[in-house]
Amino acid sequence: MPPNAAGRDFRPWMNLLLPISRAELPGWGRVLRAAGVMVPYWDESWSGAAARTCRGKLHGYEMTLDLSDWSERLTFFLGRYYELAVQETLLGILRPGDRFVDVGANIGMISLVGAAAVGREGSVESVEPNPVPRAALEAALAANDIEHVTVLALGLGDAPSRLTLSITSDHSGTGTLTEVDADEVSQAFEIDVVRGDDVLLPDPRPVRMIKIDVEGFEHPALVGLRGVLERDGPYLITEFTPETMDEPQAEFAALTELLAPLGYRAWGLTTQRVGLRHRTHVVSLAQDTPPAGHPELLWCSEAALAETGLPRL
Repeated sequence: MPPNAAGRDFRPWMNLLLPISRAELPGWGRVLRAAGVMVPYWDESWSGAAARTCRGKLHGYEMTLDLSDWSERLTFFLGRYYELAVQETLLGILRPGDRFVDVGANIGMISLVGAAAVGREGSVESVEPNPVPRAALEAALAANDIEHVTVLALGLGDAPSRLTLSITSDHSGTGTLTEVDADEVSQAFEIDVVRGDDVLLPDPRPVRMIKIDVEGFEHPALVGLRGVLERDGPYLITEFTPETMDEPQAEFAALTELLAPLGYRAWGLTTQRVGLRHRTHVVSLAQDTPPAGHPELLWCSEAALAETGLPRL
């Protein structure tokens, strides 16, 4: 069946793919590509596909996923969000009762993992200024009766302000507070931006981990979180993709100049197949060169890394 036929609805024969893809058996990617499930993000063959529900295999919560979106479609077939290294890092570091902050939460794929890891005795703050994915996140929390996640309809920066959140594709995860060309913008929202310290520090509970994925606005967000970083020394996970940056050397230098005095260094996160599963490993990186091949970075000291027990390459 050609991909465009598969895209109009979820045909019953596709259920035959799920045992292969959700077990992540060797070759699952080739199977999904051959079936027309994994197509380039600009491909419209799945346009109009209906939503489907599944239970996440890493967190156990029910997820309702829009199959017309490449990221949510892959999540449905895998039973998990595609950023495995980030999720396994959360599960390896967070403990029941911890406090986790998810900056750029989108529809909540990482927030749900954090919620499962910290348990009802813990807490999660999910920061998402885009009203479209935020509504999906709030619906997921309600459907799963999750009460220990607080959704903050804000952006984080280095000073209180009103800024434009620009969405640069049909995928809501491309929202950015950086300046972009007008012809690249598919949607735009005027949002309130605050310093993270102003909303997080009043709560005396220490923050164990912060994940930040804000499409190039990481440095201003971290400047506004300096008080939390100094008080709690949380583990940080940030995205860093040099190929999408005008000056990756300068941007990485700015991050290290901000974080190194606070005891942080950057480590790469990567996955390698071990038997029938992929496992996350930590990779040592040069601290004066933008990392290549590791789009997700873990920031912590050498001693803090040793405490996690995450395997190193």
